[in-house]
Amino acid sequence: SSGVSPDQAQQLAQPAFWQAAQEGVGRLDPKQWPAHLGFEEIKGIGSYATDYEKPVEIMMGLVGLVLLIACTNVALIILARNSARTREFAVRMASGASSVRLFRQLLLESSLLVVAGAGFGWGLAVEGTRILAAWANIDSGLAPDLRVLLFTLVIGVAATMAFGLAPLWSTRQIEVEQALRSASQTASQSRSKIRSGNLAIAFQVAMCLSLLVASSLTVRTLLNYEHIDLGMRANNLFVFDVAPQGLSSNAQAFRFYERLLARLTEVPGVQSASLVRTRPGSGWEHTSGITVDGVDIRHDVAPHTSVYHNSVGPEFFRTMGIPILQGRGITEADSSESHQVAVVSESFANTFLRNGALGHRLGDRPGAEIVGVVKDSRVARARETDLPAVYYPLYQTDLLGQITVEVRSSGNPVALLPVMRRAVHDLDPNLPLQDPMTEATQFAETYVTPRLFARLALGFGLLAILLVATGLYGTLSYRVQRRTNEIGVRMALGAPRASVLTMVVRESVLIFLIGFSAGLPLAWAVAALLRAQLYGLSYLDPISFLVATAVTLSVSLGASFLPARRAAKVDPMVALRYE
Repeated sequence: SSGVSPDQAQQLAQPAFWQAAQEGVGRLDPKQWPAHLGFEEIKGIGSYATDYEKPVEIMMGLVGLVLLIACTNVALIILARNSARTREFAVRMASGASSVRLFRQLLLESSLLVVAGAGFGWGLAVEGTRILAAWANIDSGLAPDLRVLLFTLVIGVAATMAFGLAPLWSTRQIEVEQALRSASQTASQSRSKIRSGNLAIAFQVAMCLSLLVASSLTVRTLLNYEHIDLGMRANNLFVFDVAPQGLSSNAQAFRFYERLLARLTEVPGVQSASLVRTRPGSGWEHTSGITVDGVDIRHDVAPHTSVYHNSVGPEFFRTMGIPILQGRGITEADSSESHQVAVVSESFANTFLRNGALGHRLGDRPGAEIVGVVKDSRVARARETDLPAVYYPLYQTDLLGQITVEVRSSGNPVALLPVMRRAVHDLDPNLPLQDPMTEATQFAETYVTPRLFARLALGFGLLAILLVATGLYGTLSYRVQRRTNEIGVRMALGAPRASVLTMVVRESVLIFLIGFSAGLPLAWAVAALLRAQLYGLSYLDPISFLVATAVTLSVSLGASFLPARRAAKVDPMVALRYE
């Protein structure tokens, strides 16, 4: 219940649990037969704290960078808007308008903007979290609650006040007489305002560079995941689970699976099919100690090494596309009546039996004879080191319960799913195919969090590009408009159009250099935070930094091209008459 911790709940329920445990068997000695009640987290929920805590914290930091870029854009818009309305405010003040009246007008304008933006943002948040949850296969609800709504309202009210007070502060500094003397809205800006605008855009460039570095690192990590050598040919490999009911013995199960594999291999397009106890790529690792020829050799060779073990059916390695390096694989002859055998991985042989693995026996005497060595392959997840592995014949173990079926096809295996369903249905109409998918998809599920992280980081990077391009373009366009008269005078005095073009572009390059100088240390800090989320590359990956720098520079130059081109096309006579 709410407000009760798991430890408190365990203490309250333990007496009733102990009393129920003794029913039917008499009084038990708790020292000899300890029975303790424990709680397990609901499947799919318990691992969220560990799986998503650090990525979400980093993601919130990236969201903060995007928010800073957006706020900087708003600040630039307010700066430009106030500068353009200087004459309007001067006329109102000269007509007797008080500061309170101006504040009410500005507050009303900003309130309308903030309310509209907050409403749109709330709808976007509700829909976006729903899509995000479906995209990440998260079962729990992520929809914003009342606390998030309250926080949004507080931020909205604060933004309204800030947007209303900022213009009011600038209106109090207006020199009414000087503003009224200007017959145009194109008066030159002060150097301090120009410098402030340049620093604001440079700040945006620094944030953009950091976000693009994060995007490049996470995308390259995702590409590394997708190009991992799994040690098998997973693309044309289809996998599903079956749990037939009504099988009371291994003999019945053996006959059932024999018929099942025969029917599957008769399907057009199916090259081979096999069975395995634990599905590869499912995240489950069955590891234990290992005894070779009756001796636990780990103490002498690799004390802290665990050995993965699984039970597989005939032709498993051929179906999976795992090469056999020595000896043979598991065949139909390895049944319950034959002597016990095993196949080991290359890492197992190199770690424990460097002088040759074939012929040695695993487990208690007489043990299972090693008859083959296969290439290392990923067993539980894509991101793992090569584990020493042992494969036992499935037909020599317990066949009851859930079994995984692996099917190798010559084409797209998903297209064969209806035919495979019918083949299983012919054997047992009540037997469903559980979790059907390609083996490549199964392994891809083991890096869902990095994939989601990469997509979100890429989205934030693209959003940062859009915001920076918009801010830089708007600022330079506004300055070109304000400097139309100045540009006309320059060109009337003989300045070529190329020099005007260079003047605007040089300003953009200067802003980029300032932003790059400030953004490089920040990008390094962001990359360092991402270190634990990366795979197959360093957090100081030079390619990622070069790509981010090139994109940021391209955006800066691209955003300045249209304003520079417009400035170079100014007609001197028109510009002079405009003033």
